Amino acid sequence: LDAVSSHLKIVKTCGPKDNSCIDVSEEGGLQADSAVLQNGASFYFHPNRNDRAVLVIDINGQNKGKNKTGIDMFKFFVSDKGVIPFGNETDNYFETDCNKSRNYGGCTAWVIYNENMDYLHCDDLSWNGKHKCSD
Repeated sequence: LDAVSSHLKIVKTCGPKDNSCIDVSEEGGLQADSAVLQNGASFYFHPNRNDRAVLVIDINGQNKGKNKTGIDMFKFFVSDKGVIPFGNETDNYFETDCNKSRNYGGCTAWVIYNENMDYLHCDDLSWNGKHKCSD
């Protein structure tokens, strides 16, 4: 959090195992620092392998009901190359985790690039073909 806090309007920070900033269903509580932004969104960084971290953002904040990945929580890889949304056409998470299995972990890139959440309503979408249920 220290690396990004000077660039964001943070109104509250929480340490590991303190779910008062962002509600996650990890046994024993969230194992990372988290924060709430002025607009009510919350986020945390989760260490990952290969010198990357995972950034999880809850766009509607702690007090808006149960969080659901791909609906109000979105995931990004963070590395020295930048912030990369889960589910882009090269990492294949969209096909396996979002579109077919309804796990929604790989939906972030779809929402950003295609500006829709049609994966919630049909399962025949693809990066190189159909981008909307009505296509």
